[in-house]
Amino acid sequence: MHDLEDLAAALNTSVERLSPLAPILQFCFYDSNSPDQIQRLNPNRATAQQLVHIPAVDLYLARQIVAERRAGAYRSLVDLQQRLRLSANLVERLLHYLIF
Repeated sequence: MHDLEDLAAALNTSVERLSPLAPILQFCFYDSNSPDQIQRLNPNRATAQQLVHIPAVDLYLARQIVAERRAGAYRSLVDLQQRLRLSANLVERLLHYLIF
């Protein structure tokens, strides 16, 4: 998780509902050079061929991501979820692989 919006998307709830918890939440970032670190992709720049390397993304979804971004850049994981009508389960699987 990287921010309150990511957490809300994973829990399938609104950011407003989680806002009271913001003072006690801590989002940590880890060393990007670590061999255990997942190489994250920006869906606003990645090609369909790059996106299919994400375990939850098939060629159909990769092409949808590329096609829909022509209408404008994705602002967040929540924006991607809403524009592509993705399930909360799929968003949870994508969470660790995408960066905006």
